[in-house]
Amino acid sequence: MISNSQKDINLIPITPESHNQVCKLLTKNLKFIKLALLPAMVMVLHSCAKPGVPSGGAKDITPPVVVESSPEKDATKFEGNKIEIKFNKFVQLKDLNKAFVISPPMKKKPEVVIRGKSMIVRFLEDLKPNTTYRLYFGDAIVDLHESNPLRNYDFVFSTGDYVDSLSLRGRVLNAFDNMPNKDGIFVMLYNKFQDSIPRKQLPMYITKASSEGWFTITNIKPDSFMVFALKDLNQNYRFDNPSEAIAFSDTIININSKYYLPKDSLFTKLDTMRSDSLRKVTIPFKPQVVLHSFVEANLKQYLKKYSRSLPERIDLLFNNPLHDTLNITPLNFNNKNCLLKDHPIKNDSLLTYWITDTAIVHNDTLKLKITYPVLDSLANYKPKNDTISLVYRKPKPKGRASKTSTVTTLQIDCSCIEKPNVDLNDKVYLTAQYPISDIEMTNFYLYKSEEAKKIPVKFKLVHDSVLLRRYEVKFPIEPGYSYSLTADSAAFTSIYKLANDSLSWGFKTQQDDYYGTIKLTVANVHEQMILQLMNERDNLVTQKIITKDQLIVFDFLAPGKYKVKAIYDTNGNKVWDTGNFKKKIQPERVLYFKKELSIRSNWDDEEKWTLE
Repeated sequence: MISNSQKDINLIPITPESHNQVCKLLTKNLKFIKLALLPAMVMVLHSCAKPGVPSGGAKDITPPVVVESSPEKDATKFEGNKIEIKFNKFVQLKDLNKAFVISPPMKKKPEVVIRGKSMIVRFLEDLKPNTTYRLYFGDAIVDLHESNPLRNYDFVFSTGDYVDSLSLRGRVLNAFDNMPNKDGIFVMLYNKFQDSIPRKQLPMYITKASSEGWFTITNIKPDSFMVFALKDLNQNYRFDNPSEAIAFSDTIININSKYYLPKDSLFTKLDTMRSDSLRKVTIPFKPQVVLHSFVEANLKQYLKKYSRSLPERIDLLFNNPLHDTLNITPLNFNNKNCLLKDHPIKNDSLLTYWITDTAIVHNDTLKLKITYPVLDSLANYKPKNDTISLVYRKPKPKGRASKTSTVTTLQIDCSCIEKPNVDLNDKVYLTAQYPISDIEMTNFYLYKSEEAKKIPVKFKLVHDSVLLRRYEVKFPIEPGYSYSLTADSAAFTSIYKLANDSLSWGFKTQQDDYYGTIKLTVANVHEQMILQLMNERDNLVTQKIITKDQLIVFDFLAPGKYKVKAIYDTNGNKVWDTGNFKKKIQPERVLYFKKELSIRSNWDDEEKWTLE
């Protein structure tokens, strides 16, 4: 029942226009509103600021859905220059440059823009007649608010009367370690087979392998193709950079009806769900082709860098290890025999020379002609000459010091500093700062500790046959002892008359029951093989060369996890060799033992490996 006072009130219906007017009025006169009305006003203003947006609720986890497109997907006889795809929600593009691939590729990549709930693809060059095009976006299309991706989205259409429907599936792995390229690698099809084609022309079809190396090239017409993979560093779809990793099939592949692939099996239907026992990777389908990628060996030889960091030292860095000896001819001094050759421990491309003539050491500038072998266009070695000028500049003094510090003692390093627990199959080395001219053995002492006693140990210092400044401390290593090695002053004297100060190093040897052993019987060996033992960080522990079926023993192994790698050493040079596309040489084959080996102390693991 309505009272008389209520009847006198004019009820005005609330419309969006009147709602906005009230909001503006209240906002304008907010400072004149009594404090008692503030809570109600806050609620009204909040509704003015966010009309129609509900609060709370579950997070949206659904990806965008295509509601329509112009033309329709799988359309034929397309003649336009743009495609518009509409979604059920607002969308944005994420990492489009990495994900988007159009096949066949175009010289000018299409322009892709977002307008609200629509994506527009505009072609910047004419489309080919009677051609099926596939635009692959990967996971680049995401919704605006939650970034939910539309997985593996592609759009296919044809400028001809039908859409090509054949497919090729496979995998690309790194030839050296059988691992995929995490950043993805392009896989290409060419229907021309000259060696120069990948260097000069765009492929007919292209796709991008996943982070696990799997790829599917779809919508292929029946034809014969060369399969080529490329890590395209300069993004031009051509093999024109010697640093780009490549892979290629040994044979031409005839794409015919047996390569037909139903649409529902592209990404959802899995042919197999087995897992690689070593790499722990789910295998989504049986590959029709497996490619092994590599970077071609750069046979061009050149001097990369040269320096004179010390007045008595010359460093020459080449891009590759030299094929033969290097000849040096002085140009502004006469004593050619004053250069003493050295070898760095970890770099075969770096050559170091020490200047033994102190008069020449004090020259600010040394000019040299260096002669080294390079390959000509016919793959024959010929001498190349480079003229270099080496300038030594004294380092500027730091702070207020007026003079730079002068080296007065010879520095000696011991390998036990980096590894104080010496394995029973290790060697202990001393490395001098400069080449050594004299050793006083009576100034060296080696002791082992036993029940608080120091027992002298006989030893020898053996000069390394390759490394000029390194000496092996040769002694009978016994398990479970603490050793101390000391050198009195002037035990070593360098060619520059510098002597060492007194030095002392300590190290321990492991107990003999600390180690485990792998006994691996290798069968089906038909050529020279390199058997490598790798730790769980893929670092080389040791390797053995075999030429026949035999038992291989890896001993003195610290507890941990190991992998065994086999390299088919086809050319017998005892190293893994890369391939060559022009000569149609594949990289040397690499296999891994089927499982990871866990080694415990005082334990032998016996395994058998029949090579494929």
